[in-house]
Amino acid sequence: MELFPIFVKASQRPNQFKAGYISAKGEVVISPTFNGVTAFAEGLASVQVDEKWGVINDEGSMILEPFSGNSVRFSEAKGVFGVDGKKGVVDIAGGIIVSPQYYIIDDYSEGLAWMADEGAWLDKPGSHGFLDENGGVRIPCFFDDARGFHEGLAAVKIGGKWGFIEPGGAFVIPATFDTAVRFSEGSARVKVGGSWGYVDRYGRFMISCCYSMALDFEEGLAPVREGERWGYINQSAKYEVNPTFDRAGKFSEGLARVELNGRSGYVDRFGSLRIDCQFIHAGDFHHGLAFVETTDSMGYVNMRGDWVWTTPRVDIGSALMR
Repeated sequence: MELFPIFVKASQRPNQFKAGYISAKGEVVISPTFNGVTAFAEGLASVQVDEKWGVINDEGSMILEPFSGNSVRFSEAKGVFGVDGKKGVVDIAGGIIVSPQYYIIDDYSEGLAWMADEGAWLDKPGSHGFLDENGGVRIPCFFDDARGFHEGLAAVKIGGKWGFIEPGGAFVIPATFDTAVRFSEGSARVKVGGSWGYVDRYGRFMISCCYSMALDFEEGLAPVREGERWGYINQSAKYEVNPTFDRAGKFSEGLARVELNGRSGYVDRFGSLRIDCQFIHAGDFHHGLAFVETTDSMGYVNMRGDWVWTTPRVDIGSALMR
């Protein structure tokens, strides 16, 4: 059963809330008693009790008692936790895979996770490397910045430029870009000068750098900005949805977030508004629901735009991004 985080008002203060979870039908499954929660991933979610974070399963049972100073993000059965400002890694049983010693540890992806020592706080060169699935150092701190592995490659920065490495640490695409992001659907976003484009896994430009901003390809389309307007292109750089929006997000489950005149709604891949622009905040669809906010309400809507669960709006800040 898929579960979705909810946040309910806990006092007259606008940023005081309690958090729990609902089902896809809008039924409260785990009562809102926590100070904070994360979305479920791999059947696990992190919850905050007082000042510490623990981990529950989708039945609401606490499998790791609160111990971490930050939410515990599980990916590939490994969770990143924090103690006294240092990051480490635990397994589902609570066994320590990596003791808390790094400034940053990212989520595991394709068996590896990038990490950074304290030099990253000062933008010190050579502060980023990669851990393997057993917690050992696969690639020592050598890079100036890094992103996770996707489709077999990871973006890394060295000498002021970005390129892509394979899991052994060797460059497959030389570091020649001003910015580079992960691979998605066979292409990666790169920036040269002030413009964005896309390269293939050999570093060849599939789409030249001609956009003022661009996001990853998802479900065959990518949001791009020309001038001040956003639209959606296919991998031949042809517009499937003309640039008419103030902002645009990635496609998820056939719909994408768009913004017009300060309000967000959802379009289909033909550019037709399926849910009118009426929200002050709108998230991506996952398992048929999207988290949205109006000026006075918040909750989840289905793909028809109908409220499945709603409550008076509270200021949750970045709670859903923890």
